[in-house]
Amino acid sequence: MRMKNIVLIGISGSGKTAVGERLARRLSREFIDLDSFISNREESSIEQIFNERGEEGFRLAETEAAKVAAGRKNAVIACGGGVVLKKTNMEALSRNGIVIFMNRPIKDILENVDLKDRPLLKDIPEKLYALYRDREVLYDKYADFEVNCAEGRDKTLEQLIRISGLEQSKKKLAVIGDPISQSLSPDIHIPALRPFVKSISYERAEVKKGSLSRWIPEAGRVALDGFNVTMPHKEDIIGFLDRIDEEAQEAGSVNTVVKRDGSLWGYNTDGDGFAGAVESIGESFYGSAVTIIGSGGAAATIAMKAAKKGAAEIHITARNQDKAELICQKIKNSYKTRCKVHPFNFQDNGDARWDSRIIVNTTPLGMKGMGNNFRRFDFLDNVNKDALICDLIYSPLKTGLLSEAEKRGLKTLWGITMLIEQALRADCLYLGAIIKREKAYKRIIENLKGKVEGI
Repeated sequence: MRMKNIVLIGISGSGKTAVGERLARRLSREFIDLDSFISNREESSIEQIFNERGEEGFRLAETEAAKVAAGRKNAVIACGGGVVLKKTNMEALSRNGIVIFMNRPIKDILENVDLKDRPLLKDIPEKLYALYRDREVLYDKYADFEVNCAEGRDKTLEQLIRISGLEQSKKKLAVIGDPISQSLSPDIHIPALRPFVKSISYERAEVKKGSLSRWIPEAGRVALDGFNVTMPHKEDIIGFLDRIDEEAQEAGSVNTVVKRDGSLWGYNTDGDGFAGAVESIGESFYGSAVTIIGSGGAAATIAMKAAKKGAAEIHITARNQDKAELICQKIKNSYKTRCKVHPFNFQDNGDARWDSRIIVNTTPLGMKGMGNNFRRFDFLDNVNKDALICDLIYSPLKTGLLSEAEKRGLKTLWGITMLIEQALRADCLYLGAIIKREKAYKRIIENLKGKVEGI
């Protein structure tokens, strides 16, 4: 059976050749070290090519060799550290290849790898730091997956074998909630995962509140590999799981369930997803005051993540004051971060909640089909002009809150961004591998065009 090539990229000394050769033997595939391939084609060593033609001459030879190697079938291709410098190289290698970024700490490389035979590094090995800084964005841009090479070659090989085996796997997934018909989850997860697995299905399952005890056995009957959890089950699902990770336990809610050896493992990717969305637009929780509207599972998750990321203070405005107080108490106990609860109204009562740098709506107010919206938006007049207004709602794409914020010239973050970010983190759990964001994000956005107004 024809399989995609496994294409290894990363900085010089990251172990692409040594581990790639072992991987090829384990998979019974052809192994191509691109530098050796170039030398054989040019009948000259890499050092001689650099000396006689300069780096540009070498890059031309590298491009021609990459095109030829990309046409091979079922190969493991270990690329030189600079192959990512030319878009044409990566387009050719990606066409029939799964590209994996082998990420090894530079300090580890300098301590353990002899770089004397690397033309760009033989005189000044420490130049590797600068090369990595320059190329890291390109490794992130072109890679489908990343493997952490810090734990040695055996662990790195295990990760590569797992990724290589995904092409023969099938994934059966779902999302549960009520309402659920409007969920974009299938339109996000399927394009993110489809290039890497043999087949994938992802269904919407309407599960009424209080019905989890009847639905969980059904999930086993249809042999789901995992499922995502949305309102109103993020907290209730915990009682039906065999294990939950630290992040989910801390937040008191679960949004992703993975089946492992017959057991149900619960995770929460909402916090990391929201933090990733904030960071994707150049913002940060660190040192910021954060106001959260709501006291449900999403509010708790984001509040805990904000504290963990170094928020200076957190304000929670909610109808359910008791739940809000519990969130604040958790934050104070775990992180010593200042936290204050406020009544659920939107008048300027002289407190600091609308002075926050980041303001997040975690309630269903403004959601399509729910029938409830904010009664007033004049509280936005009390917000600082450099504040970021966020809404977790993604249907509609631009809520009333975000529209009113933009009218006042405030920076906004749409719920769809967070939805995609948390979904990609869930997909890493489904596959047991680190999916790189950039290529997956582009596939998702392309798939949502024509399905979601405004994209």
